[in-house]
Parts: sequence; C-alpha cells; structure tokens
Amino acid sequence: ALARRAPLLASSQSGSSTSRTHLMCLSARPMRHSHSASMYSTEGSVVDQMRERGLVNDVTNEFISPFLMENQAGAYVGVDPTADSMHVGNLLSLVSLFHLALAGQKPIALIGGATACIGDPSGRSSERQMMDRAQVESNAKALLSSMHRIWEFMALRVGISVSQVPLTTVNNADWYANYDVISFMHDIGSHLRASRLLSRDSVQTRMKAVDGGLTMLELSYQLFQAYDFLHLYREHNCRLQLGGSDQWGNIVTGIELIHRTEGRVGGSPLVFGLTTPLLTTSTGEKIGKSANNADRVWLSSARTSDYHFYQYWMNTSDADVSRFLRLLTFMPLEEVEYLEQDHAKRPERRAAQQALAQEVTSMVRGAEAVESAERATRVFFGTESLQSLSCTQLEDILQDVPTLYLTKEKLFSLRVMDVIHMAGAAKSRTEAGRLVQRNAFQLNGNGLPDGQRHVSDADLMFGKHLVLRRSKKHYFLVSLVEDEPIENP
Repeated sequence: ALARRAPLLASSQSGSSTSRTHLMCLSARPMRHSHSASMYSTEGSVVDQMRERGLVNDVTNEFISPFLMENQAGAYVGVDPTADSMHVGNLLSLVSLFHLALAGQKPIALIGGATACIGDPSGRSSERQMMDRAQVESNAKALLSSMHRIWEFMALRVGISVSQVPLTTVNNADWYANYDVISFMHDIGSHLRASRLLSRDSVQTRMKAVDGGLTMLELSYQLFQAYDFLHLYREHNCRLQLGGSDQWGNIVTGIELIHRTEGRVGGSPLVFGLTTPLLTTSTGEKIGKSANNADRVWLSSARTSDYHFYQYWMNTSDADVSRFLRLLTFMPLEEVEYLEQDHAKRPERRAAQQALAQEVTSMVRGAEAVESAERATRVFFGTESLQSLSCTQLEDILQDVPTLYLTKEKLFSLRVMDVIHMAGAAKSRTEAGRLVQRNAFQLNGNGLPDGQRHVSDADLMFGKHLVLRRSKKHYFLVSLVEDEPIENP
C-alpha cells in the first residue's frame, strides 16, 4: 500500500498582502532506495518553481510572478468535451493548475460544453468533426467526474485533504444558453479586431490547409474562448488562464478583450496567460495524443486499462524520464536528481521509470490501480501466478498478444499441439510437439508435459480462455466465441 506522509502547509502574512510560499509535499510511494524523500519548500514565486520543473513555456507578462505572490485569485484551465475521456496532454494542464492551488490560488476547471460544438482550430491541420449536443453533454459529464476524481488523487498524492485545494468546475454551456447571437456579437465582436484574429498562428495554419481552409465557425472560436475568460474574471475573480502552447493566440485574445472592456488600473495588467509546453518525447513526437484515437493514452480506465497506462510510463525512454518526472509528478526535485544519478549508475534497474509509472498512475487512477498494474506486470513477466489475476486483469494484460478465436466445439476437438500451431506459437504441429517435449510451453501458467491430449473444460480459465506462454514473455491467447470468426491469426 502507498503510505501517505503528513503535509506541510505554510504561509506568511505582511500587512494586508499575503506572501505565499509554494509548498509541495510528496505522498510517499514504496521507495526503491534509501534516499529520504521528505517534503520541501522553496522560496520564490510559484511561476519560478514551475519554470524550474519545465512547466512554463511562456507568460504574457512577467508581472505575473509578483502578482501571484501578493494576491489570491482564480486560475483556470479549459477542456472541450470532444471525447468521454481526457488524454495525457490534458494532465499537464491539471498538474500545473494544482501547483497554483498549492500556492494559494483558486483553481477553476472549465468544461467547454458550448465551445465543443464549434471546434478549436488550434494545432489542427483540418476541421474538427462536428458533434451533436447529446454526445457533447454526455462527454461533459464524464470529464467532470474524471476531473474531480483526479484532483482528489493528486491531493492524496501530496498528502493533503482535497478540501484544502477545492476545485471549482464550470461549464460554458450554462452562460451561452441564453445569450443570443446578436447581443454576443455586439458585446464581444465590437472589441476585437479581425486583423488580430487572422494573424494568430493557429488561424494561419488552418487558412493554408488543403481541406479548403478556415471556416467562419472556427474563426469564431477565439471570441468564445475570450468571453469565457471575461466571464470568469467577472464572476470568479479569475486572473490567470493556463493552456498548452498551442493556446497562446486564444489566451491573448481573451486578455485583450478583458483589458478593453474592463480597463486597466495604472497601466498594470488585470489578467495573465501562462502556457505549458506541448508534451513531446525527445524525438519531438507528441505523447498521449494522436490523430488515431486507438494510439492515444487516455486518462479513463474505460479507454486505457490500468496495466497499459502503467506500462506506458514504464516504457519511457531514458532520454525522457527525468523531464517527465519534473513535469508530471510532484516529487521534490532533489529526489528526481537522486533518481537521475541512480539511473545513470544502474540503468537496467529502471528505477526512474518505475517511479514515474507509480507516481502518474497513482495520481490519475489511485493507489489500487498501481497495485493492480504491478501485480499484472509480475504475472506477465512470470514472477507471479496467472491465477492471482481476475478475468478483467487477464484480458487487459493480454489484449495485444496474438489471439485465436474458436468455438467450444472446435477447441475441444483439437489436441494441445494443434492449438499451439493454430495460435501461431509454432510453425507446424511437428515443431509444436517437439517444443512441448522440451518443456518450452506453459498452459495457464502451469507446465505442459503432454501435447497429444485433447483440450477440455478443465483447461479453461474463467470458462473461456487458454493462455499459452513460450519462453519468458511470448504469450498467445485462445478465447471462446459463439461463432467461428472468418479470420484468425
């Protein structure tokens, strides 16, 4: 089990202004070394500390640092419900928002129930597929639930109660529901210049696209996101918008709108923008997000199983693991540096990757998911029995292995060596028989001394699966189906 360490929270007050130290504390995971990973605090602004971890790509005004040290205000992140789960790229924004919450700012998460029906052109080479409102509303509910769950896990991970960093969630569909288009264009459109909107990089990219270019619907997205910021400024004293670097143009448009409608006091900015870097590997490949949904790493276990989510981080390259530990976890930097040194001496232990997998999985899925994923990992690599897994866990860890689908009638008519050959574990029945004699196979985690016998009910795990294992980690799955499929491996 993951034992929590006690939190350390502090602030110092001077007169009417409050200077807050951004304090982070690690919710302990099973340590693989003797280094003491105690909580730590660092003097300076939260923005400086986020920069030290690599979380800041750019800010709209450097006055943001002293402003956040002297004021407690709202900071928000927006997510459009274009799917029923967030992906790994969204996690970076949530982690950044949590850093701000630890520093005393008021975190706000905006679900774009209205803007999802428009489609953000940022970072796109083609127009987004339009979604019906029923699907958007369903997705919005799923994201709202996921956000609160992840927020609670992050609080647990740093050893505090979620009540100490309460997350406010809003849906922009609520304030657009009764805002008619004429009034909106009069109130908002009159303050923004078309030349500025058209100059944004995201707009320029879409205008040059081969699919016919930018639509008016896409161009209007900046107006809606700008008004979201204005609405949150007025209703929640929100002074900071967070987003990925591809959101820079949208964020700047919102700041311009607020300064034109609300005025500026003594020339000082009323609101700020902070962008995080896009989450990429050392080779420049985006992680967790791709044009092909099947290749994405989703935060929801319904989309990406706990085992595969954990393994995704375990498979992080040596070139990326230190950076991801800084970006995606709340581990003190001295512990990250210790892991770097340990990894440099003994890279085969993959201690840094294991720390990353444990930290991120526990933050997103909870401590039980870490335990489940690590048990499945031990099973897959043969250090724990297959019998310790549930049916769901078994199917999760073997979902990518070669799978042979047979009806029960067909399966029970076959000898074990026939099944081995048909599953692709041997080139021929003769080779299958020879390998069985050499004890090269396991069936459901047990030895397989006889390849001549027929398969029976007693061989089935959970009444529907046979698991063949050849050598250390070459698995083959045989699963029962009602009707014989047209094609098999």
